[in-house]
Amino acid sequence: MKKIFLSFIPMLAFLISMPGCQQNAPEEIVTPVDTATVYNPDTTIQTEYTIFLYGNAGGAMDDCIENSWEAIMPVLKDRSVRFVSCYKYGKPSEDFAGKYGQPGMLTIFELTCATDLAKAVDDDSEQWPDFDMYDPAWLSAFIDMGKELFPAKHYAFILYGHGGGFDATSDYEAPTDAKNSIKRAAIYDEWFEGKGSKRALSNKEFAQGIKNSDLQKMDCIFMHNCMMGNLETLTEMVGTTDYIITSAHALAAMQTDNILAFVKAIAHNQKADMPTILTRMMQYTDPHWYTAYQDDPMFANGDIEALRLNEIPKMNNNIKRLGDRIRALYPTQQASIDQATDNVYKYTNDLYFFDTEDYARLLAQNTKDTELEAIYRDIKAGFQDMTISRLEAHSNPDAPFDHLSLSIYLMDKDTYNGVQVDPQDTLLQTVRREAYEQTTFHQTTGWGNWLNTNAKVPTNNPTGLAL
Repeated sequence: MKKIFLSFIPMLAFLISMPGCQQNAPEEIVTPVDTATVYNPDTTIQTEYTIFLYGNAGGAMDDCIENSWEAIMPVLKDRSVRFVSCYKYGKPSEDFAGKYGQPGMLTIFELTCATDLAKAVDDDSEQWPDFDMYDPAWLSAFIDMGKELFPAKHYAFILYGHGGGFDATSDYEAPTDAKNSIKRAAIYDEWFEGKGSKRALSNKEFAQGIKNSDLQKMDCIFMHNCMMGNLETLTEMVGTTDYIITSAHALAAMQTDNILAFVKAIAHNQKADMPTILTRMMQYTDPHWYTAYQDDPMFANGDIEALRLNEIPKMNNNIKRLGDRIRALYPTQQASIDQATDNVYKYTNDLYFFDTEDYARLLAQNTKDTELEAIYRDIKAGFQDMTISRLEAHSNPDAPFDHLSLSIYLMDKDTYNGVQVDPQDTLLQTVRREAYEQTTFHQTTGWGNWLNTNAKVPTNNPTGLAL
């Protein structure tokens, strides 16, 4: 661990000593910034927040992170809020969209309002396509380096890339071995895909990387990854932070910038508590966030929420009650329960993520069971207690719900016990049940026992994402 940490120090120490980070002359800035804004490197200014960004999104989307860098530069006027980015560019292709970096380039630098992005990303970065960002030890080293070079009162973390909730085939070194890594990746790396391998930082490994760092815990984590707002994912993150930002749908990252809203909320409200900062973030979010879901048929519905992560254990207790009760009722109320399974809101039409609160509501409504009604009320109240602030976009006329919660894994028992094959790499195979029952969520709630009981294939569900 010490060796890994020390290998990071010379690289970043060099990058933050670049003239672009020290000069105040606006004419030397080659990237789009407000030329009236000058970075103040006054070392007497106390750093309230250091914000880490760590990720990879693939060559066709590298322009998204570049746009975010450009957008937040004017906000970073002095050392009170510092922003440290570790980003790896994707593979070369005709769709490669990076304008500052080249394919496979690993860039680590401090972003300020005076950063010359062309120099920070290109001239002074390493060509390192085989750099394994998905080793939690590297993540810990990056955090340790940031703490050493950019000490602050508070620390926030942005995980940037492709997510997707629980998926049985992700991140297994051996195609049929569900024990190597048991969570859907928090971020993928297209440099490591193919021939039965899909290297990725799993949710479990992401949590390990934070907990094993010198910080051990962040003040807030922003999971800027699609469909990570599910209970399986969030359960794994308990203990890494008290506050988390996530989305159960796909994020429309091309049309809006939630990262800018996050950084602005921190910079403009540095002395406030985190719930206040996160409420401000939702207020600062670009209004185009809503229109992005209206204008793109793939992004029919959307959500982004700021949550109290320490409410997850209480929610999981209610999920255990829900699963135990419907299993007990299934022999006598199968038709009513199957109807609920067939009508619950589905977040995307090709994955197995369904709305938790909506499912509890339909189960209670259809069975008229007083115990399920009480469980539903507790689940609804639990989501209210968990939620600090949220935004929702409802554009799909086939799914006219006015409220969403978080997703949960749901399928019939045959699918649950079946082999999942990655459509892009048939060597990647695993039994869903073997993978799922190793999750912390299942071990806490026993939810897989319901999946192993349910005979109904969900088929008529309204959906919010046309993938």
